[in-house]
Amino acid sequence: MLSAGAEARVYVEPASCGGGAVRFSPAGGARRSGPLSIRALASTGRADRSSTYTLVRFSDRDPEVTNVNLYGAYVNWGDGPSEGAGTVLVTGRRSYELRATHFYCERGVHTATVTITKTPAAIYHYDASVSARLRVTVASRR
Repeated sequence: MLSAGAEARVYVEPASCGGGAVRFSPAGGARRSGPLSIRALASTGRADRSSTYTLVRFSDRDPEVTNVNLYGAYVNWGDGPSEGAGTVLVTGRRSYELRATHFYCERGVHTATVTITKTPAAIYHYDASVSARLRVTVASRR
């Protein structure tokens, strides 16, 4: 797991990739666990190159949290063994979003799962992680 500010890039670039569009759609509503809440976002990109997506927005109602480095991010992209992390960005008071980079090549429908974890979890008296799912549609070039 990477801390905020760090970025992992996952590349799977076969010799021939069909191109086309990648579309992320929220697969379910906002989710909450203790003071953490998360909402998946719609996003688009290209299937013939690595693209950066804004996947989720999340917030933490804990008034004692003032450091973005307390959050870790994990993305299961849903297209095989590729997994990764992204960059947690501050978007407002106790409000954040996750941007991550990935390369989709295989067309079809996938389910991506994003998990945000508050660390160190041992000092909190509630479940310190929350997840959101996204439906990913990878279309072939027309």
